[in-house]
Amino acid sequence: MTNSFHQFFSSSSFEQKELFKNSRQLWEPLNHISSLLQTLHFPTELPQFKNVVISGNVLIGKNVSIAPFVLIEGPVVIGDCVQISHGAYIRPNTILNDGVKIGHGAEVKASLVGKGAKIAHLSYVGDSIIGKGVSLAAHTVCANQRLDKEVVKVGEKRLFSSRKKLGAIIGDNVSVGCKVTLNPGTTIKKGCRVINKQQLQYIDCSGKGN
Repeated sequence: MTNSFHQFFSSSSFEQKELFKNSRQLWEPLNHISSLLQTLHFPTELPQFKNVVISGNVLIGKNVSIAPFVLIEGPVVIGDCVQISHGAYIRPNTILNDGVKIGHGAEVKASLVGKGAKIAHLSYVGDSIIGKGVSLAAHTVCANQRLDKEVVKVGEKRLFSSRKKLGAIIGDNVSVGCKVTLNPGTTIKKGCRVINKQQLQYIDCSGKGN
């Protein structure tokens, strides 16, 4: 990881360290998820879960709990000891690392979710990187597309990402309160606390944010 990554994540945040190997900008690991998933060996048979719909290539770890009426569309990787609650929707090119918890009715799309992160009920996480131990409270939205559908700019410096769909980059052990909207390209450095009912673009825990 480069120095900029270390302001957000540790070397233990994700199993998929190869995503960061050739990445220089915070959002670039997302560009490599699809290629990484194409190199994996997916099983032809999966564990059976009652009233759960699974399509495409999906890899499910040990001691995983998936409640009824969950929809999973591969390619998706689900690590060990992951819990997915009723009615959640896991969309393609998503990686859920060990110990992740997905709440009722939450949706995760094309995102990398770090070990032990919690995405509470009725939240949306699209095209985002969520660090280890992050807690996103109910109704958190990581918006991933500008209203004008132009290229997303990232963080305080408004860096040009070349992506028209990009959500949030959230560092390890961040806690986000209920009903927070994170605008496309939002960055939150590790350890920050975000109170409820805000709309943000970046925050660095020094009291500086927008």
